[in-house]
Amino acid sequence: MASGLIPGVVVILEFMRTGLVLRMPLAMLLVGLVLSGMLAVTVVFILRTVNRRFQELEYLLRLLTTRSKE
Repeated sequence: MASGLIPGVVVILEFMRTGLVLRMPLAMLLVGLVLSGMLAVTVVFILRTVNRRFQELEYLLRLLTTRSKE
């Protein structure tokens, strides 16, 4: 996301100065970079949540098997 936000300042300042987006391909690239970064962060959160849940289930299964052996 930072790779899209840092150069995005140039496009935003240019728009504020002239009222036009003169670098349209750059603006579209920046939007794509920011959106793909946000998607990647969302996927990481989902995968970490699923992984954490499986760790909890594995712990509970080990706890049940050790108790049943006693």
